[in-house]
Amino acid sequence: ALELFESDIGIYHLLKLPFSNDLDFCRELITKEKTTLAPASYFHYPGFTRIGIGAAKESFASGVERLIDFTKSYQST
Repeated sequence: ALELFESDIGIYHLLKLPFSNDLDFCRELITKEKTTLAPASYFHYPGFTRIGIGAAKESFASGVERLIDFTKSYQST
């Protein structure tokens, strides 16, 4: 399951992944679903992604749906 860690400031939050390789997950997510998240290992938080909440409501909602569906089917290698 995904777990959201909300920031007290800004529009970026950390999303804990149910597996450790955030780099591969983010690469496959953009390739297969055209949905972008930043691997948080770039920010010293391996196993997390950084999610921005500044998109339009409809765009954000459809991106979250793609993220949830992809996460359910993702097999970490």
